[in-house]
Amino acid sequence: MSAFTLVELVVVVAMIGILASVMIGILNPLGQIQKVRDSQREHDLTQVDASLDAYFNDNGCYPKSLSFGNSWSHGSTIYMTKVPQDPACSRGTNCYVYLMDNSNCPQWNVLLAKVSSTAGPKISCILDPSCFPVGYANLGYNYCVVSGKQDCSILSQMSP
Repeated sequence: MSAFTLVELVVVVAMIGILASVMIGILNPLGQIQKVRDSQREHDLTQVDASLDAYFNDNGCYPKSLSFGNSWSHGSTIYMTKVPQDPACSRGTNCYVYLMDNSNCPQWNVLLAKVSSTAGPKISCILDPSCFPVGYANLGYNYCVVSGKQDCSILSQMSP
């Protein structure tokens, strides 16, 4: 009758441990989870942006405010049954932000989010970096979706 020696068992367990750690390093599950969450954030803001554009087409202005996490309607038109909110917002860390000009009839808006895996530059936004609201950039907001023609002199000065 043959059996494994203690040395053989230790070698096999060590090899399995090495292979497991290499696989975890290659697959990077935390990085993959962050990518999925960032994709959801980008999708959320794209959906909100499409609804904002529909609102603009109906009313000639963007709304003066937007209530993330709640339904959004104007008159009999329902624009979103629930405006998406960043899941991490419940902890108060990553809430989406809606910025617009302060006129009676806003003609532009910017939606901001915090994403953790932006590829390339620190800020992923079509805005000129000098136009990105510094107060929000300092808080870690680094992704935006833009509608209308922004007034950079107003937008760059906005802060929470």
